[in-house]
Amino acid sequence: MTEETPGLPISEELFAHLPVPALRGSIEDGVLVVSSVNGAFGELWPTQVPCPCTLETLFAGLPGPRDFTPLTSGGPPGWRHVLWELVPGENLVDLALHSTPEGEIVAVMPECSEQMTSRRFHALREKASFLLRLHHAHEALAPLTSCITEFFGFDWTGILQWDSASCQWTPLTEAPHPFLLAPEDRRLESFLARLARDPHGEASGSRLGGLSVEEGAEWWVRWSLEGGEWRDAMAEADLRSLFAGTLLGGTQPLVFLALSRREGALGRINGDALRALWPTLCSTAERYRATKAMAYLAQTDPETGLMAETPLRRRLQEELRRSRRYGYFLSLVRLTLLNAREMAADDPENVADAMRSMGHDMGQSIRNVDVAGRTGPHAVVLALPHTDAPGRKVVEGRLKDRISAASLFLSLPPEISLEGATFPDDGTPETFDEALGLLHADDAPLTALG
Repeated sequence: MTEETPGLPISEELFAHLPVPALRGSIEDGVLVVSSVNGAFGELWPTQVPCPCTLETLFAGLPGPRDFTPLTSGGPPGWRHVLWELVPGENLVDLALHSTPEGEIVAVMPECSEQMTSRRFHALREKASFLLRLHHAHEALAPLTSCITEFFGFDWTGILQWDSASCQWTPLTEAPHPFLLAPEDRRLESFLARLARDPHGEASGSRLGGLSVEEGAEWWVRWSLEGGEWRDAMAEADLRSLFAGTLLGGTQPLVFLALSRREGALGRINGDALRALWPTLCSTAERYRATKAMAYLAQTDPETGLMAETPLRRRLQEELRRSRRYGYFLSLVRLTLLNAREMAADDPENVADAMRSMGHDMGQSIRNVDVAGRTGPHAVVLALPHTDAPGRKVVEGRLKDRISAASLFLSLPPEISLEGATFPDDGTPETFDEALGLLHADDAPLTALG
C-alpha cells in the first residue's frame, strides 16, 4: 500500500507513474504555484523549468495566448471535469481537476487535440464527399466553401481569383457565416479591399496580404499576436485569425481565404483538418478551371478568338429580346473580309491571318457588357447594348483607325467593309438574321496595310 498525499486523493507513486500528464500545486494569494509534475508531463510538454514555479513559467514554451482560468478560478472541493482550451485552437486538454478547501490541487490533463482534429477531419470528409457526389466539378467550389464556413464556424470563407483584364481580385465564390456576420457590417469588406492592395495602393496578382501567390504558398495567422504588419488592419476589422493559401497559380491564380473573429480559430486543431482537406480543394479547383476552359473552347472561334457563331446567335437573340422588352438601344457593327477569294488564291493562310487581325481589332474595342463573335466564314459582329447611334459611331471610328494601321505583311492587302445599325432607330428586328439584314455601310471599304 502506498500513502496518499495528505488532503489529496492520489499517492506519490501513482502520481509519478500516471501515463498522462499531471501536475500538483497550491493556490497562494490568487496565484497557482506548481509544486511538481510527473514524467508524462515532461514527455508531452518538454520543460527545463524546476518546480516550484508558476503556470506562466511552466508553460512558457507553448506559443500563443494561454488561458489558465480552469486551474486558477477555484471551485467546490473534490473532482470536476473540464474541457480546457489551454491555447485557443492549439492545445485542448481533457482536464480532471481535484481541489481541497486548503487550495491544493491535482490536475490530470491528457491532451486531446489530435483526437479532436481527427474527429473533425473525418466529419468534414464525409460532408465534402457528399457534396462532391452531389455537384459537378464546376459547381462544387461554392458548396464546399459554404460547408467549411459553417463546419468550422469561420466568419467568412471565399475563393478569390485574379482578373488580369481589370487588374483586381474578385470573389469567385464567398460564404459569409449566416449567423455570425451581420449583413450591415462593412468592416470585413474594407479589410478584403486592403488585402488586395500592396503598401503603395496597387493591386497585384502576385501578392494578397501576407500571401505570396505561388504554388504551395500559405499564410497562417493563428492568433492576433501573429498578425505582424497586418495586426492593426485585423484589429480594425475585429479579426483575430486567418488563413490564405494558393489553390492554383498561373496568370489567373485562385486563392482560398478564411477569416474568423475567434482567437485560434485557425490554429492546429482546425488547421490540421483543413490541411487534410487541402488536396481535395486543390483538385476541385483544377477540375473547375479545366471545365471552364473546355466550355470556353467550345464557345470560342479558334481563328478570331471571339465567340463562335452558334453561341453568338443565341446571345444576340437574347439581347434583341431584351432591347425590345426594356426599350434600350442596341447597336451592331459588322466587319466583313471582301476579297477573301483573291487572298486565298494567293495563299490560303492569308485569309486566316486577316481574320485573326479582325478578331483582335474587335476584341480590343469591347466592354464587359459587349458581345463579339464570328458569323459566317469571313465576318465578325460586335453587339453594343445600351449604345445609341453616336456611341456606335465612336466605336466604328476606333475600328477604322485600328484596321487602317494594321500591318499584316501580306502580298495582297485585305479589303474590309464596316457596316452598322442601331435599334430601334434602324428597325425592330426579331431575329439575328433580320438584324444582320438591316446593317448598312456609310463609307467605302477599308484597306489594311499589306
